[in-house]
Amino acid sequence: MADESLKKLSDSFTLTSRQAVDFLNIKLMKVGGITPALQINSSARSANARCMIGGMDECSLGISAGLHVALARPNISHADLDSWMYIENDPFAGLVILEDGYLKPNLLPGLGVIKRV
Repeated sequence: MADESLKKLSDSFTLTSRQAVDFLNIKLMKVGGITPALQINSSARSANARCMIGGMDECSLGISAGLHVALARPNISHADLDSWMYIENDPFAGLVILEDGYLKPNLLPGLGVIKRV
């Protein structure tokens, strides 16, 4: 599995074309967000490599983004999205819900953020 060596789309091409890995750990904060993560995932899928979504040390907002990507792509089979549980006073608490061992998004549109007035 490629983890720390995966930082950009070209890394995905290099790793999979050399058949160096068959599994990629995509971390949204490391690769630059949702769009690069989706591009890396598409590259991996075309190379027949599976993916997981990992996290760095982000609050619920970053985890919500990763969760949405993970739920939207068929070759993402694993996720490590638990850093939000260790954030005290998370300003985005409630964007993800842990229920019966499963992480779920809240039911609000988009990443689940509501504007407070």
